[in-house]
Amino acid sequence: SEVDCFSASFVRRTSSHMATGSDGEMSTEIDLAVPTEDTWSEDARQVYAELAKKLTEKDGWERRPFLVDTSEPADSHRGMTRCDREQTGNFYNYAYWLNRHAQKLCGVVEFGQYLQGPPGCAHGGATASIADACMGSTVYYSGRRAVTANLTVNYRNFVQLGRPYLIESSVEREDGRKVFADFQLSTTDRSVACVQATGLFVTARKN
Repeated sequence: SEVDCFSASFVRRTSSHMATGSDGEMSTEIDLAVPTEDTWSEDARQVYAELAKKLTEKDGWERRPFLVDTSEPADSHRGMTRCDREQTGNFYNYAYWLNRHAQKLCGVVEFGQYLQGPPGCAHGGATASIADACMGSTVYYSGRRAVTANLTVNYRNFVQLGRPYLIESSVEREDGRKVFADFQLSTTDRSVACVQATGLFVTARKN
């Protein structure tokens, strides 16, 4: 199960996520969406484990990996929110699960020290990027090829560095080529909403 894999995989850094190929040789692929003890805090790893247990027990939820091949040039596969290929823990540490049928996403995020805005807190641009990434993923994995047309972000509370937060998004409605989604970043008990956002996405024209 996801939890068993999580519990057994803590060795050190990337070696904990390298898979064995069909020929028995160690793969050079790593999954940046799996926590390591060098990059994620203990609290964040605990939230990950709890979500893994909870969501994998429910129908329709699947974890989305983010695989990179370490044998390729270092500048490849550096998506903005997945830029920490070396797994320093200084940027975005996050993982999420998707329910394609319900068009929902749920996950955990922790912001590293290089994303600081106010002292000890994440920059608003960093949290807005996660909002856009999560809503965009929810739209895309529900079967739509779309791009962001408008992003509205409301900052409710400071987001502390090195602390885990829940991330949740969903597709709300569709109107022609327009797809409307929303997002929330909150404390892990959902008692405090820190960032809320809405997005308008536009699907590609059909030829």
